[in-house]
Amino acid sequence: MRQGFSSFSIWSYLCAFALLGAVLASAPLQGQQAGFTSDKAMFAGGNFWYIQEAFDGLDGIFATRVGFMGGLDPLPSFTSVDRNRTDPDAHIHVIEIRFNAAQITYEQLIYIFLRQIDPTDDGGQLDERGYPYRTGIFYYGEEQRVIAEKALNKLKSSKCFDKEIVTRLEPATNFFPATDLRHLNFHRNYPEQYKQLRYATGRDTFLTQIWGTPEDAKKKLMLPPSCS
Repeated sequence: MRQGFSSFSIWSYLCAFALLGAVLASAPLQGQQAGFTSDKAMFAGGNFWYIQEAFDGLDGIFATRVGFMGGLDPLPSFTSVDRNRTDPDAHIHVIEIRFNAAQITYEQLIYIFLRQIDPTDDGGQLDERGYPYRTGIFYYGEEQRVIAEKALNKLKSSKCFDKEIVTRLEPATNFFPATDLRHLNFHRNYPEQYKQLRYATGRDTFLTQIWGTPEDAKKKLMLPPSCS
């Protein structure tokens, strides 16, 4: 009897865990209301913490959600993805953005994104090495593809970088929201730790060399890149 009860309990927990995962995957984003409709964008720029902060709180952005795209594991986690850095088919860190195109355009989102990354690095981002940390713009539909392609061409002709632009432009595929609470809105929930980790990556030093001081960069945040 005890063995039967134990097996039933384990099965119940497994079912509950699976249901929780489904609920988390389909749940509305923070700030989303019933009947809510919005446009959607997806970017990859290394560890998703640092990209999420750039979009958080901007006018026209309803919500951001971090997670993973691609890969073969149906239940990826921050730890499992990080351990799989040498696999070309590994999941990649991404951020999903829900926005109102009447307030902020998809093109402007791309310019914001491009000012957060090293688009010439095909092996990761700064000290974040491996396939999960490569950069990419993942589009929803032909209209987004055309806009993103034009934006990347503007970056290539901007003379901001001496090396080849390698940021990928591909259709968005399966998105897996991060479920580890520690990694959700990390920059807001753990501000001091976030600042220390971000500083250690050298990201801000690199971005300042390309775009100027944070104050200067903020003034041009939504403009086409130009360094000539």
